[in-house]
Amino acid sequence: MKNIFLFSLVLLFSVESTAQDSQVQKTIFTKDSLFWAAYNACDISKMQMLVDDNVEFYHDKGGITTGKDALMKSIKDNLCSNTNFKTRREAIPETVKIYELKNGNETYGAIISGEHYFFNTYDGNPEKREGMAMFSQLWILKDNEWKMTRIFSYDHHEAPYQNLKKEILLSDEALARYEGTYNSPQAGQCNILKGNNCLFLNIADQKFKLIPETETTFFINDRDLTFEFIKNEKGEILKFIIRENDKIVDEAMKK
Repeated sequence: MKNIFLFSLVLLFSVESTAQDSQVQKTIFTKDSLFWAAYNACDISKMQMLVDDNVEFYHDKGGITTGKDALMKSIKDNLCSNTNFKTRREAIPETVKIYELKNGNETYGAIISGEHYFFNTYDGNPEKREGMAMFSQLWILKDNEWKMTRIFSYDHHEAPYQNLKKEILLSDEALARYEGTYNSPQAGQCNILKGNNCLFLNIADQKFKLIPETETTFFINDRDLTFEFIKNEKGEILKFIIRENDKIVDEAMKK
């Protein structure tokens, strides 16, 4: 009977602890989400409400920023003052984890960590996912209020290319019009061959699969490269133009 009683106490404590942990995780997730929503909107007043006066920000490219005022000024001057540029931070949900910090049975803080993307917009053009990094934020509970006290942003690197283009279906007859030998000032001689609802571009020992986006424009999946075929008035193919990140980088004339 005594063993059953002790087991019940342990079980009860475990359930209560799990419920408390769950509540802390929900609170931290909500607080953290509010901070980053304010960050994306450049809402300095909302951000500073969630940050400790003595916050420390560690960035692997930009060094250390200490104090709420300095951090808010840095965000305002570097991210929110240029009307031709906007950045948006987005956490990668499956990487986000929250760890509760306790002193005995008393919760005093929590760490939220994971990976996030940065989407940038220039001159009002559609945003592009350009950056990726790791993050960790330390939240401390003081006087019944949660404040972000330490911020770590590190391992910044280029984000994997995100293809948002949509493939269409073209007939074999339409694809066959593009077959042939082309000459490029940069790549030299290259050949276009018809595939299964695609074209293959062969340059020396390299082979690229070109996927149709429109009747005359093709793309590749793993890089922001497009190939636009130009016709004359008779519908004959003259050349194709290569664009990277929407800028012309080369063209190849058909022989």
